[in-house]
Amino acid sequence: MARDVAGDARPMVCTLRTAADRKRRRLWAAASADNAIRSLATQLNHARDKLLMLEDALAQVCQNAELAQRLAVVAPALLALISGSQPTYKQKLARNVALHAVAKNLDIAAATTSQLRAAQKGPRLQCNHSKKLNPRALVFVPGTVWAAAAADELPRQSQ
Repeated sequence: MARDVAGDARPMVCTLRTAADRKRRRLWAAASADNAIRSLATQLNHARDKLLMLEDALAQVCQNAELAQRLAVVAPALLALISGSQPTYKQKLARNVALHAVAKNLDIAAATTSQLRAAQKGPRLQCNHSKKLNPRALVFVPGTVWAAAAADELPRQSQ
């Protein structure tokens, strides 16, 4: 005779179930699983609705849909860093692309890892200044101390 874990003197009894009992339990399990799936689907739809509302609110605050999308992509990596953990590889890639890459015609939030890597290797965001360099500017020489700001004075070597 087998004894239960508590060391009781009572023997463990295995009851045999009938086919009707097994069928009733199977139907109950299927109905429970269906209810759980239905409940999770409802929760997912509510979460999607909230996400869409938040994305719209962020776009309104930023007045720029692309800026809002890029900020939303940066948020998970930033949240991981704030909480003291390491962002995932894909979060790092998405953050880098959102902050540094041009990424034309790419939905950064839904992009695959290979698309993010390709965008990261592509052209960078940059400021396009139309200023030209001063042709009269002095050439930088390491170790040189500039005596005055006048362009016609020659630098003297530091000792």
